Amino acid sequence: MRRIPNNCQSGRRKNRRGAILSLELIMVLPVLLMVLLATVEFGILLMSSQGVGASASVGARNAALPSSSKASVTAAVATALDGYIWQGTEEVVIYVDSGGGFVFDNGPVLANAPSGSVVSVTVNVESDQAAPDLLKYFGISLAGKELTTTYVTRKE
Repeated sequence: MRRIPNNCQSGRRKNRRGAILSLELIMVLPVLLMVLLATVEFGILLMSSQGVGASASVGARNAALPSSSKASVTAAVATALDGYIWQGTEEVVIYVDSGGGFVFDNGPVLANAPSGSVVSVTVNVESDQAAPDLLKYFGISLAGKELTTTYVTRKE
């Protein structure tokens, strides 16, 4: 019976060790990739959510002014969103309650509202526009969802 030299046996062990490390990498890499993509996507969504909240706040502050109108509130929201790549895709919804319940502002309602009226300004942005849908490859998709923030104030 022939003996195998020690240097050949150690070479086989190195090959096995390399194969085991490759197998471990193949098993762990998808999980690490998913965690990385989730971190990036949720970070971008958080930043976008902060922008939507800030723009709704600016819009509500503008709506509280006596000379405000739907156009001035929409312009204030657009100015607050300056610099975001999804600027121009936002939806601004204004409701005014002058004592008889909330009425959707389709033009002159906010401008003609008396002092003390409750004004609600809502800014909506599709999550598809706000952040790339990176997790759809793993079966987790945010398509069809919206980032929404509402601020309520009284007209001066």
